[in-house]
Amino acid sequence: MEKIERIFYPKLIKSIDKNIVTLLTGIRQCGKTTAMKYLSGIVPGKQLWIDCDMFQNQTRLAENPQDLVADIEEAVGKTLKNLGDERLFVFIDEVQKIPQMFDTIKWIYDNFGEHIKFFLSGSSSLNLYQRTSESLAGRERPIQTPLPAAIRRLAAVRKFAGDISPGIRQ
Repeated sequence: MEKIERIFYPKLIKSIDKNIVTLLTGIRQCGKTTAMKYLSGIVPGKQLWIDCDMFQNQTRLAENPQDLVADIEEAVGKTLKNLGDERLFVFIDEVQKIPQMFDTIKWIYDNFGEHIKFFLSGSSSLNLYQRTSESLAGRERPIQTPLPAAIRRLAAVRKFAGDISPGIRQ
């Protein structure tokens, strides 16, 4: 399968070493999950992937969001307090489906952010922006995926591209 590099990938790659929560947003089917999988293939160290589309994850983490701590500890084989020099990359796809997790992510980031890097993805929605701005204010960097190429081309043909997405001329 041929790898297609998207125009926002350099921003994602730069965020790997930054001590922030990276939030990848965009419309449905614009490549958020693919971008997260791309990142998981290039980051060094241990990883944890949580797919919030999976019903069992939705149920378990909505009822007990602190289970995220147990998932992280299982992934590194240590308690959070004993991470030492360990580095873990946590990928949470479709995070908006489990809003109860945001406070747990905030707590983990505030206490162990130098060891745990979060990459979150979610559909562009007012609810997602409200949850992140409440729980992760000052801790996250949103990266908006641009409109898919076919829509950008159509918009350019119709000469209203600037009205659809401010980032399409990148």
